[in-house]
Amino acid sequence: MKELNDYSGPIKDDLKLEDFSKEFIVKLAKEWQGMALRWEEMWHRMLETRLGKEEADKWELEFWVEQAKVGWPRIAALANIPVKDAVDLCKVSHLILEGSMAFQPVGTFEIIDKNHVIWTARRCLNLEYLEKADPGRIIHVCHKVEGFCMNNYFQLMLPTAKATPLKLPPRASRDEIACQWEITV
Repeated sequence: MKELNDYSGPIKDDLKLEDFSKEFIVKLAKEWQGMALRWEEMWHRMLETRLGKEEADKWELEFWVEQAKVGWPRIAALANIPVKDAVDLCKVSHLILEGSMAFQPVGTFEIIDKNHVIWTARRCLNLEYLEKADPGRIIHVCHKVEGFCMNNYFQLMLPTAKATPLKLPPRASRDEIACQWEITV
């Protein structure tokens, strides 16, 4: 059977992801990624409306840590990443669909050694969204949420891991890097 480049033809009772072309699967994954990032912001706004900012911020941190307990080990296993050092942690982070840098050529990894990596993000989809839609959340998301979550995610996989911010937004222009982190184990 010919691979589908879209789903404009007749409906299929036995439709599977394998029926689609690689190009369509890539487009679908990127669309899901964008939707997941927007859903998180929508969810936070709804919590803030109902519970207030302080409670919404608290639940946001708890949610991201809990979802990582499900997602990170599964993605590492699926991709056959043994997660034994800082380089492996960066590889897993590349594959997390709801991450703002997954599947995007957005940064560089300066590998000092296998347990010491400088991760420079030239682009961040979430930051770009916040710069346009909600600049007031940049400090909370980029300083508090990202640092807290990165350390929790990495320590979930390797208890001695640490993510230290070297440069965080806000930034004066989109020509500047989005952020820079030092990851050590």
